[in-house]
Amino acid sequence: MSKGLEPTRKRSSLKISKAELLSSLNNQDTFYHLYIKVTNRAIDMYTKAGRRKFALKLHGTLAALDVYVYL
Repeated sequence: MSKGLEPTRKRSSLKISKAELLSSLNNQDTFYHLYIKVTNRAIDMYTKAGRRKFALKLHGTLAALDVYVYL
């Protein structure tokens, strides 16, 4: 049996416990930094797996964020 969520358990009872995620909910700059870090990690993984088009799409989201944040 998988160690996933029990079907009867409600989502509202789950809590975010990772401090980095919690701080990103309160601070926009922290959120952007976390988003960029996770996206760059995904780009690296897609590239290593030979999924170049997926990596390029993620580069596009980072470019859009850059335009949005710095305009």
